[in-house]
Amino acid sequence: IGERLHDPGIVPQAGPGRRRSAVASPPALPTGRLRPPPRSGYPVDFTRLRAAALLLCTSLIWGFAFVAQRQGMEHLGPFTFNALRFALGALAVAPVVFLQRRRRPIADRAPWPRTPALLVGALLFGGASLQQAGLMSTSAGKGGFITGIYVILVPLASWFLGRRPGRRTLLAALLALGGLYLLSVRGPLGIERGDLLIFAGAFCWAGHVLVIDRWAE
Repeated sequence: IGERLHDPGIVPQAGPGRRRSAVASPPALPTGRLRPPPRSGYPVDFTRLRAAALLLCTSLIWGFAFVAQRQGMEHLGPFTFNALRFALGALAVAPVVFLQRRRRPIADRAPWPRTPALLVGALLFGGASLQQAGLMSTSAGKGGFITGIYVILVPLASWFLGRRPGRRTLLAALLALGGLYLLSVRGPLGIERGDLLIFAGAFCWAGHVLVIDRWAE
């Protein structure tokens, strides 16, 4: 009996006056298919990649629209042009909004934020109206370049609001502004009345982006 009690392969049973000895359980064997080891490198964030692709498509559509906006000023006034433009946009977006609200349960629908929505609409109206009025007396290339100044205004305004942008963001904004100048401006860069109107509209576009960024979620 003494040999059995001192045998390391045998664990004494817990009796009325004994405490059960803590014995580490053997590691569990893996079951099912083993996963392959993680790949080296940075993981691909498809959500951010999709968002960047959508923003790139939006920039392309918006850039091509400057030529049509400039030619439209030969036949319509700025407010009439914008009214027809945004009416067509509302008709195109309305079915998408309707389907999204149908798929979402009523209990999950967030209340309509009136103040941010009105502010976004006012900034959109100001930016589009000033831009369209400015295109009556300046070229489409200069109008696109001056409007693109909001690329610089957005990170600067975010800095003043307490959200300091990174160095890469500022560097990318400066490179984008330089690229806009090389692509859009031909000849001397003189200042006309239309340029000043579009420049004022750039501040509205910057505020529009900031408000959407604040209330998008």
